[in-house]
Amino acid sequence: MGLQNEVRDYLSKYGITKSHMAKTLDISAAQLTSWMTGRLVLPDYHMVKIREYLRVLESVDSFLYEHNMVL
Repeated sequence: MGLQNEVRDYLSKYGITKSHMAKTLDISAAQLTSWMTGRLVLPDYHMVKIREYLRVLESVDSFLYEHNMVL
């Protein structure tokens, strides 16, 4: 699965808006959308931030699951 699809899945799973994620990544929602649709190539440092963002979501999800606190 490509990173764009992972982002799409996580946004859907957690109810996170593109605007919120973009703000966290310090890019515009339009840039995030363009990247997700393959119309824009983001610099490597943004790719690192995206992977870290997903890693944090996975960690939180695992913690909640392990403590029977699943939303």
